Amino acid sequence: MVWRELAAEPPEPPAAAAPSEPDPPQRPLVFTEEEVARLAAGIALEVRRQCAEACRARLERLREEELARMAARIEELARSWQHERRKEREELAALLREAVLALGQKLLVRTEAEAVEATVREWIARLLPDRPVQVVVRPELRDRLAARWAADAGGEGAVAPVEFVADAGLDAGDLRLVAGDGRIERRGAVFVRELAAALEACVRADPPPEAEEVRVDGETPAEDEGA
Repeated sequence: MVWRELAAEPPEPPAAAAPSEPDPPQRPLVFTEEEVARLAAGIALEVRRQCAEACRARLERLREEELARMAARIEELARSWQHERRKEREELAALLREAVLALGQKLLVRTEAEAVEATVREWIARLLPDRPVQVVVRPELRDRLAARWAADAGGEGAVAPVEFVADAGLDAGDLRLVAGDGRIERRGAVFVRELAAALEACVRADPPPEAEEVRVDGETPAEDEGA
């Protein structure tokens, strides 16, 4: 007997699949007319709700866009109106300033005597009530003011001694009050410029410049200041 080489062990046979249960038979879906109507109505209501929400969202977006355009337009009109008003105020202020400067000299001459007399009385009463004072005015006013002061001195009440001196170098509205080494001076031209600047500032709604009309010194200032 011939012995042969041993062969490998044969593979195990695959396990037999377990028998599966058959799928249950599929029954057809059957709806009654009432069920179909109810389903269709539900779908229609949902579609209507979604359409209404989309319409409201679109209208809200359009409203916001329109409001934004209106606000931008109103702001643009407001800026334009403010620019026009500012331009008109500047033109009116410039015209008013030129008119005051042009008429100022005539106004000073017309009211010069009363204004100078009132200023002299105020300065003397407030600053130099008991000291002899020299008042320097234009020659046209010297005699008139001296006569008025003398008439007041002859009446009741104490009147400070005042000497009125004429100075042909003064312009309309100019006034100089001298007491010892001190002097108070007012320039009519400066008053007109300040009045014009104040009116111009009021029209422009700007703050008025600082006043420079009256100056009190212990020494004699330069004559060309404010001329």
